[in-house]
Amino acid sequence: MKSKLLLPASAIAAGLIFRAQAASQDDPPETLLPPPPVAAAPARPAPPQVYVYEQHAIAEQPFELVTADQAKTIIDHFKSGYAKLGSPRILIYVNRDLATARPQPAGADALADKQTARDVERLFGRPLRLAGVNLVDQVVASQTQPEVREVGSAPNPEADQIRRNREALSKIADVVVEVLISSRSVIVPDVGGDKPYSLPDIQATAVRLSDAKIIGQATAAEVLNKHPLTRVARHADVNAVTEATALAVMEDMALGNAL
Repeated sequence: MKSKLLLPASAIAAGLIFRAQAASQDDPPETLLPPPPVAAAPARPAPPQVYVYEQHAIAEQPFELVTADQAKTIIDHFKSGYAKLGSPRILIYVNRDLATARPQPAGADALADKQTARDVERLFGRPLRLAGVNLVDQVVASQTQPEVREVGSAPNPEADQIRRNREALSKIADVVVEVLISSRSVIVPDVGGDKPYSLPDIQATAVRLSDAKIIGQATAAEVLNKHPLTRVARHADVNAVTEATALAVMEDMALGNAL
């Protein structure tokens, strides 16, 4: 029987260490390569500044003497009071003498001609019509005031005619709105210097025929003074000023509840 050769444990461990060292000497050491360089894009030069020396007009907001909401509020308020008082008939007189029913002398202003008077009557009556007012045509009516005569005085044919005209008028109208219109010149600063403008000058008075009581008044100046003069002069025309003044009269009549 053959005997087996047994190697001591120390010899086996030494052989393993030798093999490991030999293997490590055969493999080349790992080398860490640096990352590739990143090419940066060249910076773009800033564009040169361009200066423009042109002048441009400043955009202005739309100009209104009376806004749509304000007009609706006035008309609705007037309509309510007008209906409660039995819808009285209203007559508009433009540039006529209340005492004699004669037109005001022309020549002082071009706005006094018949065509313009008709236009003013139409423009002034527009908000009244929107409020449902019964308007009487001024051509078929005559506005007069009664003339008081002393007892025993001589008959006055003109006064008798005035009374007859007034009696006829009272049969077709209950309230008369007297509208006097002319124009006035104002000077407004402008880019090229002071510049003259022509503005409508309107005075309106509402009179109740039953007792000759004034129940409403307004002027264009009161309406225009609520806005800068420069904008008023440049943008306010006869149409806008006339309708705005009519609304002011209606507001005054409604506030007084005197219809």
